Amino acid sequence: MFEPLFLRLGAWLLSPKVRYSRSGYRLRALMQPAHGEDVIDAAVMLLAVNGVRGDVAEFGVFEGRSLLHLWHAHRWVEHLIVDGVVPILAGADPSCLRRVLYGFDSFEGLPEPTEVLDGQPDWMGRGSFAAGEAGVRAELRRNGVPDQSAVLVPGWFDDSLTAEQGPEQVALAHIDCDLYESTAVALQWLAPRLVDGAILIFDDWWLYRGRPDRGEQRAFAEFRAAHPELAFVELLRSTTVSFLVHRNDG
Repeated sequence: MFEPLFLRLGAWLLSPKVRYSRSGYRLRALMQPAHGEDVIDAAVMLLAVNGVRGDVAEFGVFEGRSLLHLWHAHRWVEHLIVDGVVPILAGADPSCLRRVLYGFDSFEGLPEPTEVLDGQPDWMGRGSFAAGEAGVRAELRRNGVPDQSAVLVPGWFDDSLTAEQGPEQVALAHIDCDLYESTAVALQWLAPRLVDGAILIFDDWWLYRGRPDRGEQRAFAEFRAAHPELAFVELLRSTTVSFLVHRNDG
């Protein structure tokens, strides 16, 4: 009797209707330790405090859960500004939170991993984490995300991340690529688009036993060395790792 009731309560607390309500955010903050979604919440709030404008780019959408959370996190911080309950947000402009979310994904799963650069676990291979674009769009609509607020860009990153594609300015990038080569392509595309004060979140930083010569860590180290016009300050470290970006090129 107790276990089914407990499971039903847990499912109710995790339902989008509850978890993305104002009360749900407060309750989740009390019940859970820092994790990836909390880092997104903190990043969105910091961007509002600093008045950083630009859109959101996510690389690796899968079923759209983090994209959905990104949208609701912006609405939550917007509520906090309007309600006037957080002193640090007293001077924030809610209009800076009206960003378009761009979700880049093959919608066919991962590309073929490179053994030397990724050394992937057995469960990661070509086609892993596949979710169809239509299903992701339906999930976003079902949970209140307007089509014009979330642009899904299908295709392998080598093909879809062109100079003409996506936003001109990126304030928040959520990198959930799993693999070195995908991350390297995404970062190179981001280089001219990251605004001063932007935030980078790496979702898979600790894969491959946290080795700095594999996966997202290696791609970021090479990117950092190749772009002296960008400076990075580590922001938050939990199950994800995030950085604040400063531009040194004016």
